[in-house]
Amino acid sequence: MLNFDSIIFDLDGTLWDTLQSSVDILAEFKKKHSDITKDLTPEIVRS
Repeated sequence: MLNFDSIIFDLDGTLWDTLQSSVDILAEFKKKHSDITKDLTPEIVRS
């Protein structure tokens, strides 16, 4: 078992930009929910 002594929360994307991953996940979510009609782009999420 791995023991961790700390966790890094990169909330502002300084270390890792998760924008495209988030857009991809939201697109998959949209496929399963027909009531969501608007496509999300990185620009929309960033705003």
